[in-house]
Amino acid sequence: MSRFLKYVLPLLMTSALAATSVHAEVTLHLYGYAGEAVDAVIDWGTPEGNAGCQRIVKGSGQTITCALTQEGTSVRVSGVVPQFGPGEFAPSGNTVSRVVSWGSVGLKSLDGAFRGNNRLIAVPITVPTTVVNLNRTFQNASTFSQNLSTWGMALKNVTSMTDLFDGALSQTTDLSQWCMRNFDEKPVGFMGRSAGRYPLMHNIEKNHPRYGECGVSLPANLPGNAEITIPFSFNLKSGLQIWSNAPSQTTVNLVTFDVVSGALPPGLTLDPLSGVISGTPTTVGEYAFKIRVRQN
Repeated sequence: MSRFLKYVLPLLMTSALAATSVHAEVTLHLYGYAGEAVDAVIDWGTPEGNAGCQRIVKGSGQTITCALTQEGTSVRVSGVVPQFGPGEFAPSGNTVSRVVSWGSVGLKSLDGAFRGNNRLIAVPITVPTTVVNLNRTFQNASTFSQNLSTWGMALKNVTSMTDLFDGALSQTTDLSQWCMRNFDEKPVGFMGRSAGRYPLMHNIEKNHPRYGECGVSLPANLPGNAEITIPFSFNLKSGLQIWSNAPSQTTVNLVTFDVVSGALPPGLTLDPLSGVISGTPTTVGEYAFKIRVRQN
């Protein structure tokens, strides 16, 4: 009788776990993305699997199930796989317990990759910088608890994270070092759609990412007020902080500044290159605005 057991999926990986004689069933979702087709070969890790299960995937891609693998078997996928995941409409993602390596398969999307996967233990400590779509990647993977803080700077090209951790109840990732450069605010469902679907780190302040930032943070000691008719000046570069996991080339001398929401008080301007807010306030009032700093 076939059972969903534990498997390891190293994409283009040479090492493998010892296999037992117990047969298991593995489901993979290999799809094209953004007009790029799949052109992949699967090694199911057993002679029975390679003889009895589909091994070639081309074109737009498809979901494939093989019941002839073994517990602990390493499944290898080589070639081109733009999207590893079923996307928006399939009910669940793959059935692997561990991804040892993403390999070099041209991965661009992990849309729904591990949705509903309650056997997932570990994924690589980083993700390819070619990935742009993390929609629903860990949605309903309720027991997955690996800290993915090391994904931080590799996420600089990601543009979609809808429902990333929705229902991932055991998640404890420290997101404070995530490079969410392409976001000005939290994506929809990012930390859960409702109270019953929030991950453990939902209400932990340090785990909230800093949107629009990538390796550098604005100073925490911004002046709270300025006086009307009195010249004002504040240099944002004076208190910038470089993240501990920022790329080695990150420097305060190669950043730019812009106001991404709200507006500075009348009379004040922001120099995008020097980071200096200066001028003479002309109008009494309270003004809310958000300033972003980016590495060039």
